[in-house]
Amino acid sequence: MIYIIYDLHVHTGYTKDVKGNYSIEDYYRSAIKAGIRGICVTNHFEYHPERGLVPGNTIMPEQIDTLIKEFDKARESIGSNIYLGLEVTFSRRYLRDIRKVLEDYEHMFDFIIGSIHYVKSYEITESYPPLSFFRKYSEEEVYKMYFREVEEAIESQLFDVIGHPDVIRKHAVKYYGHELEPSMYIKIAERSIEMLKEYNAGIEINTSGFRHGINSFYPRDIYLETCWKYGIKYITYGSDAHNPQHVGYMWREATKKLKDLGYRVVYYYVGRKPRELLL
Repeated sequence: MIYIIYDLHVHTGYTKDVKGNYSIEDYYRSAIKAGIRGICVTNHFEYHPERGLVPGNTIMPEQIDTLIKEFDKARESIGSNIYLGLEVTFSRRYLRDIRKVLEDYEHMFDFIIGSIHYVKSYEITESYPPLSFFRKYSEEEVYKMYFREVEEAIESQLFDVIGHPDVIRKHAVKYYGHELEPSMYIKIAERSIEMLKEYNAGIEINTSGFRHGINSFYPRDIYLETCWKYGIKYITYGSDAHNPQHVGYMWREATKKLKDLGYRVVYYYVGRKPRELLL
């Protein structure tokens, strides 16, 4: 049985974190095998906060046309259940450059994820923890700085959803040995949820936290519960796959979590416009 849900966070190439030489068709076949309808290809587009465009960390602007041709070829053979997007690293310093690239290709992309991968130039989502960052600041300060970046990303209005909305937890939970106390966490994070409502933006429920060893979705339950309370409408599902085997990872658990909260609809995007999928 094919379930009507899309994995909207799939990395197929152009950066060093994608291992193996797999085609878009390989990722799509894995989606079908996992029991879901299709995928959105969302390779990394990133300006490092100090070094700008770094080959290997990002698809380069001059490679985007190649990606589009690759996608079009795959779609000819697959059909309509694949979409094209980007996962864009939010950068205050390079906001104008990001905006220009998105405007130049505004009719080519279906979906844009905005993600925080750096805080004060510390890379927070690599496979190794930013130990000097955690040693320099308190746990509370780390979360406050991270969520300020989330707030600015929402305010930019460049993105359809915020990716892995509390991914600071990837290493913070292990470094500090615990989750941030719930009342403190939501005190810090709630402003970002208010801004999602204000700007009519969305978030993804990202299952990669279970692969990262924190045994939780991004975002954690209290964030999702508060999104429901605020009436945050646009929720997407993403595995954050970097190889075909990860496509559709824990989609059943993610949809169950949303249904348990009260959600009856998730979304996918076509031409940057949200479309409903009934759970």
